[in-house]
Amino acid sequence: MRNRTNIVLAILALLAGVYLLDGVELPAQSRLWREFTNAGHAPLFGVLSIAVLVLTRACFNSWKSPKSYYLFAGVTTAGLGFTTEVIQYFTPRDASALDMVYNLIGIVSFLVFAATFDRGLRVVSPLSRLRYRIIARLGSLVILSTAFIAFAVIASAHAHRKTQFPVILDFESFLDKSFLEASNAMIDFVEAPRTWTLNAGSKVCWWAIQPGKLSSVTVKYPNPVWAGYDHLEFQIYSEMIEAVSVSLRINDVQHNFDFEDRYNTELRVEPGLNFVSIPLLDVENAPRGRKMDMTSIANIIMFTTVKDSLVALYIDNIRLR
Repeated sequence: MRNRTNIVLAILALLAGVYLLDGVELPAQSRLWREFTNAGHAPLFGVLSIAVLVLTRACFNSWKSPKSYYLFAGVTTAGLGFTTEVIQYFTPRDASALDMVYNLIGIVSFLVFAATFDRGLRVVSPLSRLRYRIIARLGSLVILSTAFIAFAVIASAHAHRKTQFPVILDFESFLDKSFLEASNAMIDFVEAPRTWTLNAGSKVCWWAIQPGKLSSVTVKYPNPVWAGYDHLEFQIYSEMIEAVSVSLRINDVQHNFDFEDRYNTELRVEPGLNFVSIPLLDVENAPRGRKMDMTSIANIIMFTTVKDSLVALYIDNIRLR
């Protein structure tokens, strides 16, 4: 009776896992939610590996080596994870090699933890000793916890983002890097240049622009609620001897990727310190045929192209007023 119950539970776990992998419509993306769903692959595939282990024992109870059941369950569940990622490659959902890493973390940690309670494996050293079983259990928990490191960092970054709002980024904390993405560029948090006397001692974002390519810096997932504020402000400092043209783009979650469906403007960055102030009323009215949703801002993007030499700009104090 108990064996039948275990089989039924294992089948239900497999069906639930397949449903979660393919049948659940994910909510609107955010960096925090993305990292949570990535980390969730580990416990999900851990549970699936235990379900496969139970079914394997029920169907192939004549295998002599207890370790064979664990090996088969691990390989089968890993194969299922690989297959789902390949299928997602041909669908609107994102395929990810990182998801497969999370899958393996869950499979290994759950199977190792289960093995410490398997009496059939206790005749095999070192699991025959209690202290080694305890070490294996603790080790499996440590392995599982690695899947949640990125989520913990992003959760801390979101908490930091909330406490400093209406400052969007001031680059004083390494957590701000969680919201930055560069293309054809190098970015880092550095001390303000000595010639930037108004910002002496503070950290700023160094944007090194690769020549001959469209280079961009994106603030992804800023605090999305801009309603109730009048301006977006920030500072750009240039050590160049000539002006540099920088395009600024702002879009909300509803953006359809058309040029007319977002806010676009050109900034002329002169040598030295430049104060930028963007009226949010202009941002709200920028999309053609609709209003920008000022409660779901998704991206702030600055991009430029330079022809001949490496150009470095410094950005600081992105905030709402």
